[in-house]
Amino acid sequence: MVKKQRESGIELLKIISMIMIVFAHTAQNAYRLKLPELLLTEATMGRQKFIMAWLIHFGSLGNYLFIICSAWFLIGSKRAQKQKIISIVFDTFLISVLFLAGYSIFSPGMVSQTDITRSFFPIFYENNWFVVGYILFLLMLPYLNKIVENISQRQLMRISIVMILLYWIFNFAKVHYFFTRFFIFIGLFFIVAYIKKYMPDFCSSTGKNLILLAVGVFGFILWLGGTDIRGLKNDDYSQTLLMWWTDSNPFHLMTAIALFNLFKKFKFVNKGINLISSVTLYIYLIHENILFRQYSAQPIWRMMIDRFTVKHVLAEEILFAVLLFTAATLLSLFYKFTFGRFTAFLSGKIYNSGKVRKALNKFETKLMDIK
Repeated sequence: MVKKQRESGIELLKIISMIMIVFAHTAQNAYRLKLPELLLTEATMGRQKFIMAWLIHFGSLGNYLFIICSAWFLIGSKRAQKQKIISIVFDTFLISVLFLAGYSIFSPGMVSQTDITRSFFPIFYENNWFVVGYILFLLMLPYLNKIVENISQRQLMRISIVMILLYWIFNFAKVHYFFTRFFIFIGLFFIVAYIKKYMPDFCSSTGKNLILLAVGVFGFILWLGGTDIRGLKNDDYSQTLLMWWTDSNPFHLMTAIALFNLFKKFKFVNKGINLISSVTLYIYLIHENILFRQYSAQPIWRMMIDRFTVKHVLAEEILFAVLLFTAATLLSLFYKFTFGRFTAFLSGKIYNSGKVRKALNKFETKLMDIK
């Protein structure tokens, strides 16, 4: 039986989401250099600094897009995600250890004992918080779907409204107000579930989604610009340009929903796009590896600034991000067809093992018997 190819509109959006995340992390590494010209918290009249500050916020938008794209297909799915979870755990560990081996061989003495420990336990130490959150999200998926299946439209609407109020209104107004990133995943799931089940006309409306997209994109630019102007006029707010750097951004929520609905309308199949989309999680693990972030990203930035000066920082940001995304993509494709096949085989063997299934079922039964 020939496996049906996914339509490539949503797959293309997943790639765009990862590009946004790479741009955000690249800008964040520039900011961490603490150079006077790159103090992006500081109100500025400079166009380059303002754009760099804006790019830092792309991370949460990219995360939203990735989760929304995944949630759309997982809502109502009866298919177990246990094998996928096992595979992600193996891939996270193996990629982390491969980086450790590379740095240990080519830069002996650079890697500390703490780096070794964190590299061997990347999930436990949350080396990539997004990947850990995604694993937890997949673990919760059967129960989330059960909730959606067994509640009314009104109840699902109330849950979605409460999540929006708590995590995209209160937490945006007062950063980290009883905040946890994992509930962003849960909130997005319920919001997408409501839109998918009860708002088909909105999903298919190009006009409504273009309006929502404009409000999300230009609304945040104006909001950030207003923060900058306030900082220029009032010294008390001169260091607040990054105060909205949070995963609870309502403008990004609107932008992500609108982009998803618009890209979902693209009905075409492209094997190249689908292939790159299939390795986006690898791209995340590779470009944001803890050792690369600590020992390579900032030295590369310093080298570029020394060579081209900080006056051209925006061009350097684009160059670094494009090269990093390209390199991470090529490494991800290599990994997929080499080590990735091994982890897929191993996770399949473990998942299909009768003993493992029996042990998991026994564990779940014992949990259910706890009073």
